[in-house]
Amino acid sequence: MLPDQPLRKPRPLTAKQEHFAQLVASGLTQSDAYRQAYDTSPDTSPNTAWTNGSDLAHNAEVMLRIAELKAAYQKEMVGAQAWNLDRIVDEAAINLDLSREYKQLGSANGALEIIGRATGLLSDKQQNQPLPAITRVVVVLQGTGGQQVIEAGYTVPAAIEAGDAASMVEEASVDDEK
Repeated sequence: MLPDQPLRKPRPLTAKQEHFAQLVASGLTQSDAYRQAYDTSPDTSPNTAWTNGSDLAHNAEVMLRIAELKAAYQKEMVGAQAWNLDRIVDEAAINLDLSREYKQLGSANGALEIIGRATGLLSDKQQNQPLPAITRVVVVLQGTGGQQVIEAGYTVPAAIEAGDAASMVEEASVDDEK
């Protein structure tokens, strides 16, 4: 474009071009959008629909309109998703309170799970979480002299971290059963 020439104002789209742009922005292929917007006959070849749809999508005014519609749609979806997340958490919190009030603990746990999943605190993905501590161990030994039961009440991770295996043995009680 030459610097001394004024910029040309884009021409408004025809009703069919606007319909085509809306269909493409909503996710239809250019061929399918062309078929619907231009009400083609059933015997229109796929190649014709593809070529005409592609040509139309590359029209500067139509291309600009598709981009505007996609941007507006994405902005609307982001807003709707954020509102939905807040709404889900709020509703689940109300359900949690009501479930507790009526002593419906299964429902309360379900509401807690919904809140956890919606906020990302709970997930189906396995995570590297520490194993629960072992608080009681019972070992039954079979031998020629009968059964020997060894019980220990300790927390395995704490004893291992301290490196004090002797404390585990001291806490153990030995019962001979015959």
